[in-house]
Amino acid sequence: MYTYEARELKLRQMRAKRRRVVRLQKTILSLSLVAVISFSGALKIIIDRGGTKYIAGKVGIQDPKTVVSGVQVLGKANTALKEAATIALANSGTKIIAHRGYSIQAPENTLAAFELAAQNGTWGIETDICRTSDGQYVCMHDNAMDRMTNSAGNIGSLTLAQVEAAIIDAGAQIDLYPNEKVPTLNEFLELCKNYNINAVLDLKFDDTAYLDDLVQTIRDAGMEQASIVLTTPDLMKRIRELSDQIQVQYLHTEATRETIDQAAEIPYSGIDVSSITPELIQYAQEKGVTVNVWTYNSSEDKVRWEELDVDYLTTDNVNL
Repeated sequence: MYTYEARELKLRQMRAKRRRVVRLQKTILSLSLVAVISFSGALKIIIDRGGTKYIAGKVGIQDPKTVVSGVQVLGKANTALKEAATIALANSGTKIIAHRGYSIQAPENTLAAFELAAQNGTWGIETDICRTSDGQYVCMHDNAMDRMTNSAGNIGSLTLAQVEAAIIDAGAQIDLYPNEKVPTLNEFLELCKNYNINAVLDLKFDDTAYLDDLVQTIRDAGMEQASIVLTTPDLMKRIRELSDQIQVQYLHTEATRETIDQAAEIPYSGIDVSSITPELIQYAQEKGVTVNVWTYNSSEDKVRWEELDVDYLTTDNVNL
């Protein structure tokens, strides 16, 4: 990239950030504030509209079920604006999620790829979750083992011990990572927690009966407030019954008003899509639905989505 082009790209990024800050400031000043709080790592503002309390944030206004544990009250509005501004700047803007780890530098969905992503400053790491025949959760995109390992068979028909016996033998720069295994969900969550990174779980099953164990695993790892689950509306609803702290996102190829409306029915939710128009981004924001776009891999795409103020971007290359 020429120096001039790099400079123009940087200027566009700076202008986009400035627009986000101004929008946040206008939002804060226009509301009847009751208190400013930090909730699940994001700025939230309790406002009063006609005697009804709402939680407002960057993405719009949501009617909260409760103010749950983990909420840090920063104080009444007239004493908390300075702290609120600091939190707003720290948590505003588009957050980067590493798709299957740093998957252009190490084999996808391996501890090596996850650690590389964490070391390169990503906000979150996405992985795919399959369930073994003995009820354990592992990180693998395909149910079939043969694309990524020296083994065969479907994960759903194999025990955890059988899956862990396989060696990863495909993926980016595989020669540098000759002994990688299929990670467990517990190993992934532990790594995310150690690096203070958010865990993004793409579920490769559709049975709601599995969710009790899954949510308990996330809870036991101390990652409820730092996890996003990508799945279908039915599973999103069940997760919300089990936890009001795990964010859920409707995984779909293309955003529509219908998909946004379906997500909006579930508190603390979003959509995870590969295609969305600027008009639908605005519609999602008005509905209080976060927007996660996948999978971009160019600097130009990154700037374009940042200018549209999407909440999350999922990428194979966290250093764009």
